[in-house]
Formats: sequence, C-alpha cells, structure tokens
Amino acid sequence: MAFETSSWRSPSSRSKLGILIQGSESINSAAHVRDSNNIARLLNSRVAGGSDRLEPLYGADSQLDPNFPETWADVAELTSEYINLYEENSVLK
Repeated sequence: MAFETSSWRSPSSRSKLGILIQGSESINSAAHVRDSNNIARLLNSRVAGGSDRLEPLYGADSQLDPNFPETWADVAELTSEYINLYEENSVLK
C-alpha cells in the first residue's frame, strides 16, 4: 500500500491556509484597534477636564491619530468641520 499525502498538504491547500492566516491577522489587527479604542474611551471618560491628558484613538488605518486632541481643553477648540471629518473616517462605522 502506497503512502498518500493528505489533501491538506497539497500546494493549493497551503495557499488557502496562507489566505486564512492573512485573514486572521487582519481580524486580529481590527480587534486590537477596537479593543485599544475601547480602553482609551474608558480612560478618557474618567478625565476631569482642562489640562488632563486624553488617550488617543486609533484611526481606520490602524495608526494612532496624530491630530487627536491631547487634552479636554483642546477638545473645546475643535471645529464642527474637524469633528465631521473625524466621524467620516472613524472605525466606529
């Protein structure tokens, strides 16, 4: 009886496995962004105001938003145009 290589070891199966791994990495990255933003929101909800520092949020590109306000005082200075732009590019959709 000859030894048969199982189908999961075939080249086409390996490429399918690679696609699955890449997909799971993408899901893990999205979950990391979501979880990090949830933690930042929780921490930011405890900020008293004024010069207290805020935790920045991650953007849709999985990078920290470089324009995120540093303090509550900075939030008060935001324009409606910036807020609308931020909402359009948010990962909250």
